[in-house]
Amino acid sequence: MRFNMGVTTCRRPPVLLLVIGIVALMAGIGLPASAQTPEWRTGPTPTAKPPKPKTMSWLVNCQNTGEGGTLDCKMSQTIIMKKTSQRILTIVIRKGENEKNPSMMLSLPHGLFLPAGVNLSVDGKQIRKLPVQTCDKAGCYAGLPVSPELLEAMRKGNQISVSLQDLKKRKIKVSATLAGFTSAYNQMK
Repeated sequence: MRFNMGVTTCRRPPVLLLVIGIVALMAGIGLPASAQTPEWRTGPTPTAKPPKPKTMSWLVNCQNTGEGGTLDCKMSQTIIMKKTSQRILTIVIRKGENEKNPSMMLSLPHGLFLPAGVNLSVDGKQIRKLPVQTCDKAGCYAGLPVSPELLEAMRKGNQISVSLQDLKKRKIKVSATLAGFTSAYNQMK
């Protein structure tokens, strides 16, 4: 820009005018509306909704132990509060040696009334009451061996629930889906 006796003038270099012209041409300025609409948009609007992506509620994670190429596999599901993004419950299941004696570890949040322990149920049927075994900076933990009866109940069930109490002794029930449980369990090697 140049100032010339109190009057502002704008001098555009020829290259800038060329660029503006190319951009205007590419944007379709000055073309009739039918030339601006791509051919694929002229047909009827599709009414079918795209399929929803398939979600997995149980994740399987395997790591090489370094001992003869054997894998250590576990499956897990984590429940998170939507409002605070706080983890409320993580259920981890591992198969034991020779795929026998699977075990379950429940990772729980802080702020629990520990003497009340944890009640585990599948589809409303109480399975077992567990003590909270330990707590650290990540949360509290309760574990148990998975009996053949519990494993069968989880394979056939729809929902697993963990009931506990907060520090004010209010009951809290957290549920996780068992959809995909059998498939995830069978993927563990």
